[in-house]
Amino acid sequence: MSSPPSSPGGAQSSSHVSYSAMASSNQQKQIDRQQATIDRLALQLKQVEAECLKQKLENQDYHAIVRRLRKENTSLTASASDADKRLKDQQNWAKQIEATNQDLTRRSIRDEVRLRDMESELGELQRREEEYKALLEKVR
Repeated sequence: MSSPPSSPGGAQSSSHVSYSAMASSNQQKQIDRQQATIDRLALQLKQVEAECLKQKLENQDYHAIVRRLRKENTSLTASASDADKRLKDQQNWAKQIEATNQDLTRRSIRDEVRLRDMESELGELQRREEEYKALLEKVR
């Protein structure tokens, strides 16, 4: 008859070590998965930051274009009909640029909110990673 796991025959420490090793392995796998998620989110975060920066630069370009067009409109010296046609064309262009700029601004705001959400999620994942590492250390 074999001795039960809690008997002093040594079976307990052997099974305890194997359960402990399995728990440690499972926790390490979970930490690895979370680290991969953190790495993926960090990459996404960098991509979103780059896109935000790109959109901010585009917004600045559009603002400069609008300012330049408005300044140019006030200094038109061509004939009345030609100046009027150019003025109307430039006003339409400025409206389109302003509409595009507003759209880019909305997207930039949305991306900034998404960036904050991702930063928050990253922080939570890092906090959980630290908890898992602490648990892993306790198991070891």
